[in-house]
Formats: sequence, C-alpha cells, structure tokens
Amino acid sequence: SVALPPGGRATERPPGEEVWLLVDSGAGLHACPASHAPWIPIQHKPGAVPARTATGAPVKHLGFKTVAYRFADGSVGKITFQVMEVEKPVLSVGRLNDAGHSVVLTPGKPEIRKGSRVLRLVEHNDVFYLKARALLEREADSVGLFPFQSGGGSSSSGAGKCSSGDASTASSDGAGKG
Repeated sequence: SVALPPGGRATERPPGEEVWLLVDSGAGLHACPASHAPWIPIQHKPGAVPARTATGAPVKHLGFKTVAYRFADGSVGKITFQVMEVEKPVLSVGRLNDAGHSVVLTPGKPEIRKGSRVLRLVEHNDVFYLKARALLEREADSVGLFPFQSGGGSSSSGAGKCSSGDASTASSDGAGKG
C-alpha cells in the first residue's frame, strides 16, 4: 500500500488547503474519490473508461468532476477526473504525456514540464505527488483547462524510480501496470 502524504488523506482537505495529487505511471486515467473537492458536484455524462486496480479488480465509475487548482508556482489550471472508488486523487502520467507534458523523475528534481512551464513534484516514500490547492467554484470561473487538459503531441521523458501499483490506482487497460 502506498503511504499517505504527511497530514493525512488528501480527500479530507477543505477548499484552499493543500492537497497532494498522486502522479502515477501505472494509472491509465486521472481518477479521484467522490469525497475529493466535495463542493464540486459529480457530473454524469458519457465517456467513462473501464478501469481496474493493480490487482485486476474492477473499479466502479461514479461520474466526472473537474477541479480547479492553484499550483505551487502560483499558476492555476483545471483537471477533469473520473470519479471512482479510489482513496486519493491520481494523475495519470500517460494522460499527461498525451496532453504534451513531460513527467521527468530525475533524482532530487522530479517535475512536470510543458514548454517553459515547470511544476515541481514532491517525492515521499518513493512515490511522487503534485502539491496543489483546490479552488472554490467562484474562484475557478476564469480558470482554463491548461496545463493538464490541453491537446498536443506526446512528449515523454523519465528517469529515476517511480512506485505504482497501489490498489487504489486505476488502470484503464486492466493490466495493472507497475
């Protein structure tokens, strides 16, 4: 089981408090529990991707949720998650790469890059997290989907170690990569 970040579960944080988003190379989609950013309603619409845990067990899809965040560098952006029975918000390295981001896990300097933009990651117990603060809806009205949902080519770079395979990590291919 993946250790939780200091301060407890990210899903228990009120608006404006720091959350740690798990950055997972074994996840096939961005996923969050229903309790993450509870002030944002779950939307029910087509487009669900079937998902499985690292052990191969199916994960129930509950809908979608788009959450706006302020990142450590002061920038803001929205992330659309599939709401599932997971324990914490998970960002898929594959989906980030598909959107033109590079997830670079250089020892001592893990980060997500897109163009000149760099978001530093935190490594805790050999697991990587992106620190962010979830915004209230009124704060998020003018926030665009950049940086995490914009289209573009694939740019991939990775080095160092990355842990995945937590049973709470959804994989859309059913293979339970890790």
